[in-house]
Amino acid sequence: MRYRLGALSTGLLCLGSVPAAAQIGLASSVGSVSLVAHADPHGSISSVSPPREAGQTGLLREAVTTVRVSSNTGYGLMVRGLEGSTSRIWVRSATGGYVLLTASSSVTVARASRGSGEMLQDVYFRFEAPDSGTLPPLPVRYEMVIDPTL
Repeated sequence: MRYRLGALSTGLLCLGSVPAAAQIGLASSVGSVSLVAHADPHGSISSVSPPREAGQTGLLREAVTTVRVSSNTGYGLMVRGLEGSTSRIWVRSATGGYVLLTASSSVTVARASRGSGEMLQDVYFRFEAPDSGTLPPLPVRYEMVIDPTL
């Protein structure tokens, strides 16, 4: 048994080194791997500040609120008039002009083509109100429309 093992070892050593056919033409190089993660589109409105006085022109008072939004995709921020509201309120649209907001109508006030985490968005209003110190609550609701193709 010892003799056979020794003869086999000696025979293998005498063969010398011959490159294996699979190693011919192989070379080492740095490789790169790309990892792509997909997340479901989502967005939210986390807070809305009370209206702040921004000016007055004749019988129209101007106010601004700040809306805190967060999104990981494109979105539109909309202001909707509340059902049953008789107040005349104009809101500045995303295009820059003021639009009359009626009960159940909506106006897009901001648009983003991609998500940017958390953001503060000012929303500007004009409304007819007596010149009293405190601003009345605005009869509006804020909505966010998520659209990953914006």
